Amino acid sequence: MKLYLLLLYLFAFTGTLLAQTELSDEPGQKHFSPKHSLELGFGFGHLVNQDLVFSPFIHRDLAFPSAMIGYEAQGRLIHKISLRYASFSTVLNESYEYFEDGEEETTTPHSFTNINLGYNAGLPLHLTEKHRMIGGLSLSWDIHSLNYSYGRIGSVGYYSGTGIGVFGKYEWFLSESTKVSANIQIPLVSWIARSPYLVNDDEFIENISSHKGIPTFIDFLGDGRLVTLNRLQRLSTAIEGSHILSNHWAVGGEWSFGFIHTSRPRNLVSYQNTLVGKVIYVF
Repeated sequence: MKLYLLLLYLFAFTGTLLAQTELSDEPGQKHFSPKHSLELGFGFGHLVNQDLVFSPFIHRDLAFPSAMIGYEAQGRLIHKISLRYASFSTVLNESYEYFEDGEEETTTPHSFTNINLGYNAGLPLHLTEKHRMIGGLSLSWDIHSLNYSYGRIGSVGYYSGTGIGVFGKYEWFLSESTKVSANIQIPLVSWIARSPYLVNDDEFIENISSHKGIPTFIDFLGDGRLVTLNRLQRLSTAIEGSHILSNHWAVGGEWSFGFIHTSRPRNLVSYQNTLVGKVIYVF
């Protein structure tokens, strides 16, 4: 638990430190580069997930909406914070009716809710009038809520991964108002917490005994462990484009891809693709 709190402290401390950095103009760039931008995006998400703790089957779904909100500030340091949300429902076979306490019921799909909070802070490594490369520190937190429904019974599960790593970003300025970029992010050290191998073991039952949401969630996180790349492989990448419409407004789009693999307590493999359109306020 102390290690998890340490990761949260580093997350908050880094964000506070970078937020206090004085913004300044970057020499050598003639294109329009706003010092601050706030973006809101909506679109589609596609999930492929297999978690052997719960099921040997591969669960897939294409869902709308997926949503994101982000804030970026540019200066000597370039930092960005973002929050992403996606919800999926998967069905492996046709629904059917069953009886419970004399009442006829219909099976419901499995559901997965994925939330990601990310923070990147970097420095320009190479700069020209048309191109820019950025590299630096990345902090990320994935929270997945899992609900497997089997008619009269079901299982509730969770996955949480808080990681510290590195990121790289390449930007190509097509004109003074149009930009295309690509980035990749890999956590090197992470604190992960997952549902136990037996789904509802003694520790899980003890954690939920309070019947209080936040204390139970904290107990789940406290049961996690510190891992490196040998135990958790996590990668996220994105391709973005934006076009300035006026002094304060821009539009854009983004395709992002996330991959998670870990083998303890049982194998988990998850792919998520997201395509969103964005409205951007620049100032």
